Amino acid sequence: MDRATTNRVEGEVLAGRRVAFVAPYLPAPEDTGGRIRMARLARALVADGARVELFACGGRAESSSPRAIEALSVFAERTIRGRKPSMMALSTVPERVKSATPVSLAWAMFRAHREGGSRPFDAVVVSHSYAMGLADERTAPGAAVVLDEHNVESDYARSTAGARGADAQREAARLCAWERACWRRADAVTCVSAADARSIADERAGLSAPCVVQNGVVLERVRFRPPSERARSNEVLFVGLMSFGPNEEGAEFLAKSVMPIVWRTKPDARLVLCGRQPSERVRALASPRVAVTGTVENVGEYLERAAVVTVPLAHGAGSSLKAVEALASGAAVVSTSVGFRGIDGAEASVTHREADDPQAFAAALIDAMDARGSGAEDERAKRARALGERFDWAALGARFSRVVAEAIDARARARAAR
Repeated sequence: MDRATTNRVEGEVLAGRRVAFVAPYLPAPEDTGGRIRMARLARALVADGARVELFACGGRAESSSPRAIEALSVFAERTIRGRKPSMMALSTVPERVKSATPVSLAWAMFRAHREGGSRPFDAVVVSHSYAMGLADERTAPGAAVVLDEHNVESDYARSTAGARGADAQREAARLCAWERACWRRADAVTCVSAADARSIADERAGLSAPCVVQNGVVLERVRFRPPSERARSNEVLFVGLMSFGPNEEGAEFLAKSVMPIVWRTKPDARLVLCGRQPSERVRALASPRVAVTGTVENVGEYLERAAVVTVPLAHGAGSSLKAVEALASGAAVVSTSVGFRGIDGAEASVTHREADDPQAFAAALIDAMDARGSGAEDERAKRARALGERFDWAALGARFSRVVAEAIDARARARAAR
């Protein structure tokens, strides 16, 4: 029995395998949901024995920061290129796809695959279908393709296109068609929720079913602190990428519609909008009572001291990684009904409070702050933490590694049968 087979028996299901990891943006530093997911799945592949090489779009400055260098060290090789020019020129291709497929990155993948000699890539793992232009028989012939969909991007694009005009509607239609073609083309597809899996399965009739690998939490970075230990805090926290449309809307919802109601009762309450790349829209919300942090070194510190963590989303697909982190933190959590979409086991009034209109959301925030000294509130926090612990990245990553290993084996069986 060779070393690769021995390691696989012992649990390293990808021992001896070579994997190209394709990302439309850098999986580092781990300060947004998408970056965290990519980084944790890549770490899982390495832990299960694979040699993982990164091919990503990104800027020189962000890839050379100390935090990024440390986070990217998990990859055996790193190839990072700017977004232009694109290898995709057809007018039917969505603009987002074009920006994620620079010619220089495609050529680098092809060379790395060809120059692998007796060990070309066994698999190409792609994050987001809009990066799938880099995963085909031209760049890595013979490799299994595993697509990890963070969410169904076209759902949000279509829901907002009507308000943005005819061009946006055409772009949303192109993105929808592209996604569905990618779901059919991939050897295996993973996604974050059962609802997304049903949508993808409809397009993969006769092919392997999509596998749900939910969003998780890095438990060692989120210390549990129950509400009774947060009695002195006056912070209402919202964490997210603050240039992402649904998060911008959520920030405005809190600052303009919810907090003015809260301030009538809790004048010392402070809203903290925590996340990288705050847009002009979000920066305009800053005031003595509203903090806009930008990128922070450790989100866990903000989760640890917040009185209440919010998930104020009105739109979204897949699931919110930040919602899982909020559950694990021990803070009281107030969310819209959309905020906890796709998170199995989360239940309004059991693990968190839920409200959609400004008046009800404000009332839930006030109630959560007033209830911090009660045993019932601490019990709610313990139930939420227990649920959060079910989404530990170690277990979720192992599931993802098995999907990749099975896709590689299926390709090998198909070749042997020819």
